[in-house]
Amino acid sequence: RNADRVLQNIIAKAGGGILPVGGAGEETAGYKGYGFAMLCEIATAILSQGATSDRIYQTPGRAEICHFFMAVDHGLFGDKAAIEEGLSAYLQKIRSAQKAEGQPRIYIHGEKESEAAAERLANGLLVNAATLEELRRIAAGRGLPPPQVG
Repeated sequence: RNADRVLQNIIAKAGGGILPVGGAGEETAGYKGYGFAMLCEIATAILSQGATSDRIYQTPGRAEICHFFMAVDHGLFGDKAAIEEGLSAYLQKIRSAQKAEGQPRIYIHGEKESEAAAERLANGLLVNAATLEELRRIAAGRGLPPPQVG
């Protein structure tokens, strides 16, 4: 409700801020805003080798705001190794930040999906009986082997 107060708190690192798109937490899809915010940080600070949002107000009276211009080859922005190192350091900073109460870790966008896919490839996928029967009918109708159950 008071944008100036929020901005001053962010600058002073006094707490508070703006909730991500969708809200906070899993129930209100806050991770979507988190992922978008991270994409913006990577584009405007990491790829341009500028200041991330936690460093843009370190010079009094001046904001070290960066901009993003799209290119396919990230090496066009400078030394690829330096950019990759900057991205790795940024992701590690996120992972090692203080966790929300009761949370075991901080996920980087896409990690939950990647870990779930790896777990399902290794251990299979739980499917209820009706769905399994439907998959068997579809496979038989197309001359395919039935789904593996194990």
